[in-house]
Amino acid sequence: MCEAGRHYDQRFVTVNIPLAAEWCQRKDPPVSKISIPGAVLDTQTFRFATMPGPGWPLTISIVGADGCFYDEDKKEVVLYGNEESVATNTSLFVENTRHSVLFCLTNSKIKMGFAPNPNTGPPISPPKRGVIRVLVTDERYENSVKAFQKDGWMIVTEPAEWEPVLDKMKEGEAPR
Repeated sequence: MCEAGRHYDQRFVTVNIPLAAEWCQRKDPPVSKISIPGAVLDTQTFRFATMPGPGWPLTISIVGADGCFYDEDKKEVVLYGNEESVATNTSLFVENTRHSVLFCLTNSKIKMGFAPNPNTGPPISPPKRGVIRVLVTDERYENSVKAFQKDGWMIVTEPAEWEPVLDKMKEGEAPR
């Protein structure tokens, strides 16, 4: 958003304190205000320990996950948090999103999730049907690409891969 060089008029809500701090320090931040829901911040992990869910539907959510794994029984990718509070808080946002959810997850965490004995944790609720699913990562891990795409995820690892995502997002903005 910062690299786009434009200002966004939409309401921006985040639980990402480092992101909020980064934008507040910029000369020309991409948004005028950042809403942070009332919550309790854990000073050791820099995450919200508890938080109320948003009381309104969200258009776009940008969230993170601590890892993923492929559930052989359900035949789907499951994203998770390392702590129950992280999974619960992230799920609150994902469940209330109506247009697009962008999950940020490093390639190394994806690799661990597709290893023979993957780490697991409390699951994060998947986006609702019809919500655009985007996985933003630093590098494609080919063993996971088909699994994510089968579940309807678009994968972004470099700037050019944003184009089809933005096109799909614009489709949802057109009058029906």
